[in-house]
Amino acid sequence: IASPIGIGSEAFWEALVSGKSGIRPVDLFDASSLKVKFGGQISDFDPKLYVRPRKSLKVMSREIQLGFAAADLAIQDAGVTEGSLNPERFGVVFGNDAWQVSLKDLPYLQVGPFHTNTVAGLELAMDILRRRKLKNRRIVMITDGKPSCIKRDGEYYMNSFGLDDFIVARTLDAAARARKANIPITTFMIAQDPYLQQFIERFTEANQGHAFYTGLQGLADMVFRDHTTNRRSS
Repeated sequence: IASPIGIGSEAFWEALVSGKSGIRPVDLFDASSLKVKFGGQISDFDPKLYVRPRKSLKVMSREIQLGFAAADLAIQDAGVTEGSLNPERFGVVFGNDAWQVSLKDLPYLQVGPFHTNTVAGLELAMDILRRRKLKNRRIVMITDGKPSCIKRDGEYYMNSFGLDDFIVARTLDAAARARKANIPITTFMIAQDPYLQQFIERFTEANQGHAFYTGLQGLADMVFRDHTTNRRSS
């Protein structure tokens, strides 16, 4: 267990029975632009105590480090020792990439606790459109406006705290490359955080596409109407 009220089952249980709260002012990142500035954050976490080898820390986001620590603690609590079980029978899996999904598989998709690799999604979409000689080439992106992962030198670079300058730069570059390929991007932005909406404005400017600021309510109808409008104008 890695939680705001304790790391490890014993610390967690002691805090739980004593009524300790894990909610406090957020200080692990700049929350000044958020409406709610309180949350449950794990402040006393030292990844060096759990992640092995330590050099792996360089390519791990804090969320991955916490997942690694929680898995390590779970193995200890279960009394599993090295060599006692086939390591291929259990593991912790994180997904931070993009892949093509067929229409028949759409109803079975699930949202996981992953990061958002917007660059990978855009590159895959552009590759699909290049291979298909269509007149109306366009990418429709539904997003919360927060890219938090990219692939760099064969490794995943992740950061979900605020907007990472390096990830943002790569994402804006992908939007600009889509514009050069004459592939406009229509973005449906479902989050209302001002700093995320400002990023979408920069993204839309880089691509010279369109952005709609909406919520989940009525989203499907808005996407359908936009698609119909673009088909008529092509």
